[in-house]
Amino acid sequence: MGYTVTIDPGVHSAGIALWDTSDGVELHAAALVRTKGGWGDLANVVALWVEEQYVEVAEVIIEKPQIYAQHKLKGDPNDLITLAIAAGAIVMSVCTQHPDAVIHTIKPYQWKGQIPKGISVQRIQDQLMPLERESVCLPTAKSLQHNVWDAVGIGLYWFRQQRKDRS
Repeated sequence: MGYTVTIDPGVHSAGIALWDTSDGVELHAAALVRTKGGWGDLANVVALWVEEQYVEVAEVIIEKPQIYAQHKLKGDPNDLITLAIAAGAIVMSVCTQHPDAVIHTIKPYQWKGQIPKGISVQRIQDQLMPLERESVCLPTAKSLQHNVWDAVGIGLYWFRQQRKDRS
């Protein structure tokens, strides 16, 4: 089947996880990509990271920006528009290199609900095999590490919903 890319998009950074789905499901690599430019630059950086893995991507799963109830909003709600544009640009950039890839979106509440970040990260880590944990490249800034774990968590949820066996 090839590889699946799962993405937690941002405007200046994105968590990315690459899964080998040729024989079961195994995390191949995960990282945070960043740029000082805007969403257009980020889309190119994400596509470059995927291309540097030298794999054929069959599927892309990206977290779809979600509007929250007014009382739960943090920051400017217009930021979601920019995030949605960034997510679209990321998908377009990756799919330009992998035109046969199937695209899926997933909302944050679908895969993580309202679980606090610390608990969510621990649950994600607990589901990985030791070699998979070693394939995760975390940024030094602890405040950005959750983006990488979110990309991994999106993949774990996706494959569980698809009833795909983990290696």
